[in-house]
Order: sequence, then C-alpha cells, then structure tokens
Amino acid sequence: MRIVISEESSFEKVRYSINSLNFELNCFSVDGELKDFFPYPKMNPIQSVFYTYYNKDFRNVIVSTPTSSGKSGIIYLAVYKHFDKYFKGFIYSSPTKALIEEKYREFKLFYGPRNLRVDIKTGDYISKKIDPSTDIICTTYDSLVIAMRSQNEWVDKSFIVIDEVHTLVSSMGKYLIEILALVKNYQIPLILLSGTLPILEDLENYLNPELVLISKYRPVKLNTYSLFLSKEYLKDFYTDLGLSVKKISEKSILYVLEACVNRAKSGEKIIIFVWSKSLGWQFLKFASLLGLKIKNETINFDLENLPKLDIGIAFHNADIPFDERQKIEQEFRDDSSDLRILIATQTLAMGVNLPADTTFINIKTYYTTEGWKILPSVLDILQEEGRVGRFGLRKEGHSFRVFWNPPNTMKKKLLNLENMLKDYTEYFEESTFHNILSILILSSINLFGDERLVFSSIIKTYFEQDELKKIVSTYIGLLQEWGFINNNKLTVKSFISIHTNIPPHFLQGFFEMMKFIKKIVIHYLDFAYLLAIRCLLHTKNFTSYTDMYEFYDWKGVIQESLKIGKKKLEDIQELIEILISDYLGFFVLDKKKYIERLWIGCWEYLCWCSGIIMQKYPKPIGEYSTIKTDVNHLIWSLYRCLPKKDIEPELIKRYELSLIYGSNPNYSILGKIKDIGHKRIAILSQKLQEIGIEYLHCEEEIFQYEEVLSNDRDIKSILGIIKKNLLTRKLF
Repeated sequence: MRIVISEESSFEKVRYSINSLNFELNCFSVDGELKDFFPYPKMNPIQSVFYTYYNKDFRNVIVSTPTSSGKSGIIYLAVYKHFDKYFKGFIYSSPTKALIEEKYREFKLFYGPRNLRVDIKTGDYISKKIDPSTDIICTTYDSLVIAMRSQNEWVDKSFIVIDEVHTLVSSMGKYLIEILALVKNYQIPLILLSGTLPILEDLENYLNPELVLISKYRPVKLNTYSLFLSKEYLKDFYTDLGLSVKKISEKSILYVLEACVNRAKSGEKIIIFVWSKSLGWQFLKFASLLGLKIKNETINFDLENLPKLDIGIAFHNADIPFDERQKIEQEFRDDSSDLRILIATQTLAMGVNLPADTTFINIKTYYTTEGWKILPSVLDILQEEGRVGRFGLRKEGHSFRVFWNPPNTMKKKLLNLENMLKDYTEYFEESTFHNILSILILSSINLFGDERLVFSSIIKTYFEQDELKKIVSTYIGLLQEWGFINNNKLTVKSFISIHTNIPPHFLQGFFEMMKFIKKIVIHYLDFAYLLAIRCLLHTKNFTSYTDMYEFYDWKGVIQESLKIGKKKLEDIQELIEILISDYLGFFVLDKKKYIERLWIGCWEYLCWCSGIIMQKYPKPIGEYSTIKTDVNHLIWSLYRCLPKKDIEPELIKRYELSLIYGSNPNYSILGKIKDIGHKRIAILSQKLQEIGIEYLHCEEEIFQYEEVLSNDRDIKSILGIIKKNLLTRKLF
C-alpha cells in the first residue's frame, strides 16, 4: 500500500491518496490507554495516517516525510501497536552518536516511568554488554551491524527502526547495505524513516514493503527561492561600509552576509550553508570586516576590528574544538542570544537539532567530463533545507538557494532542483563503498559459507550480475593473498575485521607496519608503531590543523623539532609511502587529490603524536578534540590484533595517552595524572627536552628534576598540581 499525504493537510484534517484515489481523515486526539504510549495530546497528519493503516504483522514499512514533521511519533505508535504479551522491545538505529544520544535520553525519559528498560550502544561504549531482555536499545549503524554479524541475542526484537535511511548512499550509511540484507534474511520487521529519500523506488523494489508513507506536509511552510549571483547581477553591488571588493567570489560572500544581517535585525535565526570549510572561513572573515560579533574562540585569522553590530555570527564545523561547537549550538538554540547567524558545512544538516527561520545555501556549479554538476548535491541541499522551520515560533520558513555564477544553460534546470537527476549512484563507485564491500564478503562467508549476502543485498540494483561477480572474485583473491581467507574459511584476521569494522586493507596495513617496529625509534617513540596504529584509526583524517591554518610542511617540522637525521627521515617517508600506496589509499579512486591529503595527514598525525602540535598551538581542535572515544576503540582493537607475546601494556598505555593528549610517548605517561591536560603536558615536555631529559620512566620521576624546573613560575604551578594528585594516589 502506497499512501501519499498532501501538503494541503493540516493539524485538523489529513488529505491523502492511495492509488490515485483521494481520501480525508480527521487528525486523532490522544486519549485512553494511548496516552501511556504517545507523548503528545494530538497526532499530526503523518502520525494519524500511520496509526490508521499500520499493522504489527507488516514486515517492512517505509516512511518518507520532511524533517520535523513527526517521525518520532511514528516510533511511539509502532510500540503501541506491538505492545502485548509477545512484545520483545525494539531497536532504534541512526548514523550518528549525537542522534543516538538524543533518542536515548528521549526514550528513557518517556518509557522509564512506564517500566520499559532503555539502553545505549555506540562506539563510546565499545566493550559494554547489552542485556538481551532490555526493551529499547538505541544504537548506531556500526554497532548494530557488529551485533548482527555476531548474532547477539539483544538483536532479537519485535521490530527495528532505521532512521535517516537516505544515508544508505553516503559514507554515513555505509553499514546499511549489510544491515538491510541481514534484516531481510532473518525476517525482522523493519520501519525505515527518512526526511529526504531519493532511493525510495529502489528500496521499495528491494524490500517489497506492505506500507509506504510519503508525506509532503510540513508543520512549518517552506518557501524556496533561487538566486543567481552572476558577474552581471553583482556588477552594481556595493556595501555601505566602505569595503572595496573586485572578485566575484568576495562580492557573493558580502551579498549573502548583508542579506543575512538585514533578516537578523528582525530577530530571525539564519544558517548559511557552505560547500567547503575554506569558504566558511572566508564568510567569517568578511563578517568580521562588516562588524559582526565573532562568537568562535578558535579562528584562523586575526580579529582586527571591534564589533559594530549587535549581531553574533559563528562558524560551526568539524575543525573547531568539541566543547566550543557545543557552546555555539546551545547559544544558537537560545532565542534570547545575539547569535543570530550560523555558518555551517553540510554535516550540520545531519544529527544536530538546530532549526532556523531562514537558510542561505551556497551552491557551486562546476564542469566535468560528464557535464555540469553542483556542489553540494541535490540530496544534501534538501537535507539542509530540513533545518528550516521553527515549529511554534514561526508559521513559515525561507530557503534561499544561492547559485554562484552558474552557466546560463543551467539556470532553467536549477530552478527545478528537485527534478534534477540525483547522482547518488556515484556512491557505489567511491572508496567508502569498496571498503565496506570487502567486510561484507567476510561477513557473508562467516554467516553462510558463501558470498550470498552480497548478491542478496541492494547492491545488485546498481551492478550487472557478471560485473558484481567479477568484483567479488577479485576481492576474494586479495583476501586470500592477505591471509583473511584460507581454504574457503575465515582466519583470525577476518574475525578481527568483522568484529571491529576495520576494513581488511587497513588491517593488513597495520600488520605490515608492525614488521618495521623498533627500527625507527627515539626511546619510546617508535614511528612504525605509530603508523601501524594510524591504520586502525581508519575513520580519521588527521588534517584539522592543515585545514584550519593551511600549514603543510609537517615533515620539515618533525625533522627540525625532533632533530631527526636525513637517513631516519627518509626511512619514515618510505614507510608512509608504502602505507599510502598499498593500504590507506588502496581503494582510493580520485588518486591525486586524496593521496595528497593522506600524505599531509600522515605527517600531521606524527606531529600530533610526537607532541609537536601541542607545543605550537594552544588547544586541540577538530577531530583531535574528540579523539578519546576513538582511542578507547583503538585500544580495544589493538588487544584483539596483537598476539599475546607482542602485547606491551606499558607501551600501549603510552601510545594511548600520546593520542589523547598530543604528547610524545617519551613523556605522555604524565597524562595519567588527573587534571594535567594537553597544554600542561606540552609545556613540561618542552622544558624536559630543553634540559636534556629525553624520556620519563614514570610520572613521579619528574620530581627528580624539580629544582631545575621550578625556576619557571608556570611550571612550578603545574608541578603543584601533579604533586597534589600524586599524593592523593599515594605515589609520592
């Protein structure tokens, strides 16, 4: 049954169609026993239709509805429909930890008093055991897929909710291919939720759902406008603040900023979406010149002007510290705050609840051998527009699609953006897809003794049968060559991969780098060991400082800071070249650009682990500010990867602290001291190097050098903190 809900619906009456036949339905008030299951006094249109037509015996249901139109209510109603003596609970899964944490708190608050147990499973809780009798489990895709591969008991529930299912065709949803194939195989009832679903027809053909709900209704009306910022259009555009600009890109930035300022003066909250971080920083810099209040603490330019306007602006992106990002988010949500304008990359459109009155989406057109394309993609633009609409505060929202100097031949097509061909099929040509396909093959062989999971997955929609067979055959040959498969059976390496989600080629890189340990060493600082660990941290880029400050010569910095000789530097470089060409860059298709970033990222990573970065910069930014969770996962993986004879707990602890604090392993043992922090370790390490102390055996050893160190007032204060904590632990 395919039901389409009209955008003409309201909170009073739903207008919808089934097979071209039109119907009307009054929205339901919530009373009786339903009050114990549904947290709102009345159902909106999508919820009312779901309540009317959903049956707990349905195997598959797809709901595609705009953001903020009541998807959460669908989950509560599904629980009500399933709730009987046979109810085994449900699993809620989505791509980001932020979304999972939000839903966990929401469900715990509502269901806790109703004696339903709620638990959470993400990468932050990697070793956590889930009680199979738990009623509601909130988990990320990556944690869910590992549980399903391992056939954990807690997966056996009455139904599974997959939120944000449109991410199937992006790196965020890379595990969904396998999850959907396994759910289909085990016949677990499934409810798929999405705000924008360009792959709806593909999913319908694959899952044969009993119910498909497509809603065009939005609680807050969205008005969309298209702006074409051509050279001719901006020719006579001038600011009234005396700024002289000639470049069309700078004029475009100022045009958007002035439009935002005018709307912010009337009290609106506005998000400016940019297609790249570098463009976002340009927006912030020009905002400073216009006299707006810059709310970021971490910026890559000097603030030269005092604010002239009582309007705040901030740039929300992955390269600023985690705590700073949270502070910006909280302030933007606060309607009384002067933070009215937020610049953001596409990642904000997913997993962060920051609704706005208006958004300006900057769109770049560019030419390829396949013709003209846009950045961000249509799917990303629709997702970004999902941030528009503050229900209860505004009756309508506004989205300005700002096209930067598009060709005249494209304008007509761009005016009807939703009808443009969605290029999501390109995902199946990207390295992310190929990374996960290799794990999918291992998972299938583990569970079924053959590759059936690949051929029964949605992948078959996008490949010819013979082409897919050829790809799978090639991968199996590689996996046999690397020792993941032997005599058609999985080896220990394979089980490490499928239980940690580390793709085989990254894991192989780890084992290859480990062959070189103890060959390029400065006391505890073993470069081969660090590069081996880099493979296990395969989801990280390690380019935050490069992206923020555009500082590229990390190789030279390492040589100068650590006084490394030419031969040793060449040995490190050779290892990095092997690592990138044979492992980190194994499935990279856009070789030149991405390989360059991998190269920069490896050297920046070594600078972080050597303690060099924290000696040059005041605090960890971007991925370094949230790395602790990744390191917990790393240590868990490391103990699985290493044979017992090769496990050196002391060394592993030093590398754990080195990654968390950006400290040289020779001194990172100081990280065991409570409250010492990144900068204090960096200051002490630098001073120890200056006085010729090349490493510390243990944290309390630092007091052997107290007399020399105490000449510096700041260091004397740090030593006081250390002494206090060591006395508490009775180590001093």
